Amino acid sequence: MSLKLANGASYSVNINCDLGEGLANDAELMPYLHACNIACGGHAGDKSSIHETVKLAIAHNVLVGAHPSFPDRENFGRAAMEMSADDLRSSLVAQIELVRDACLKQGIRLNHVKAHGALYNLMCEDPELQKTVEDAICCVDADLPIYAPLLFKSTRLKVISEGFADRGYQEDGTLLRRGEKGALITDAAQALSQSRSLSNFDTLCVHGDNPSALEIVKTLSQRLVKYVPYGEDHYLMQWPQKIHPNILWAVLAAKAALRMAFPNVKLVHAYCSLLIQHRDLDKIKQVIDASEIVEVVGKVHHVEVDYAVAELAAAVELSADEVIRLHSEPEYLIYFLGFLPGFPYLGGLNPRLHLPRLTQPKQNVAAGSVAIGGQQTGIYPQQSPGGWHVIGHTDFELLPTPFAAGDRIKFIAR
Repeated sequence: MSLKLANGASYSVNINCDLGEGLANDAELMPYLHACNIACGGHAGDKSSIHETVKLAIAHNVLVGAHPSFPDRENFGRAAMEMSADDLRSSLVAQIELVRDACLKQGIRLNHVKAHGALYNLMCEDPELQKTVEDAICCVDADLPIYAPLLFKSTRLKVISEGFADRGYQEDGTLLRRGEKGALITDAAQALSQSRSLSNFDTLCVHGDNPSALEIVKTLSQRLVKYVPYGEDHYLMQWPQKIHPNILWAVLAAKAALRMAFPNVKLVHAYCSLLIQHRDLDKIKQVIDASEIVEVVGKVHHVEVDYAVAELAAAVELSADEVIRLHSEPEYLIYFLGFLPGFPYLGGLNPRLHLPRLTQPKQNVAAGSVAIGGQQTGIYPQQSPGGWHVIGHTDFELLPTPFAAGDRIKFIAR
């Protein structure tokens, strides 16, 4: 089955998941996600679980949404409830505000709202129920988008269209009712196949309470590739825009397979994408689908650093010694080389050291500068303008580059 919009928009590889529902897999799922929908007291969750789930989302740079439902813990929000419009609106407003307030306390904004269970399905069928849901969202913030099925239309809210990797569809594009044969997909290969058949969704959902949720999310992250035509003879292949080793292994496996299949074509590797100069999309897909994804065991480079972290320590409210310890503790994975020849983009930075890039880039950053930008750390191989926070300097020989994607760097404080 393929569901299409008239405008022909393409599916984007953004994965979301319903979390904060009292299960033990939130921490395992979160690193793969673009967005999460946090249970906010209706079917599951409370202030404490909401706070912890928001905290976890921030650590992994995941957008936070509220996931309100009928106030029905007994049925996990998956049964219709007879309520007055006023009572339901009041309940939904209170639920959404719990997540909004938890976000504000931790320095971020609530990104969206996604109704849960029976409320999600019934609001597409019942105009009065849809109005109640829209009223509740507008009471909190009329600019909040709503995650909703492709069939859902609204003149009041921005709609982020959502598909499901792990739920069966009927021919009319509605979901099979839970309990019907094929309603829940637990096989990762089947979930991938269904996800590839869906089109024109902005985001793809996997349910956190699916017993195979982690396996499905991993499979989608590695195998669900978006292909974007670039000019007449190039294709950009995109994986989920996440800093995660399993996604890197998929990108590197695809790169190796494409080089073997097409030895003379141009390939450009970035964080979560490959650009190839080749016209035959079917052959490209065949090669990538058949690629063997394995962990790359590259070289480990030991890089001595003279740390100078006073400014960054003040910004993240830690002692200088703690910043140095947190930065030098991990073994960082090189995701790709870019920006400057030989500049290694490193994943694995402790979330306590995450810091947005400088609002005003510096004109001259010295060669050998070790720096932090957002969730990443890296090393400037040559003098250059730069917008990252410099935290030290190394005399390590950086040019010609000794690094490759899949290698690791271990910083050693001098």
